[in-house]
Amino acid sequence: MNQVVNPLPHVLMLTAIVVGVSVTGVALAVMIRIYRKYGTLEEDEILHKIENE
Repeated sequence: MNQVVNPLPHVLMLTAIVVGVSVTGVALAVMIRIYRKYGTLEEDEILHKIENE
């Protein structure tokens, strides 16, 4: 008797991993841009700096 493996779960897991890594990379890039512009990642300090501009 021949058994066939369903590739769909493997493809979905691989896609989830790729999407997770991509989202993490974009989030880190945004954080780096914010830090370079404002010198901090603290929300209160960034809002204070924006108000004083």
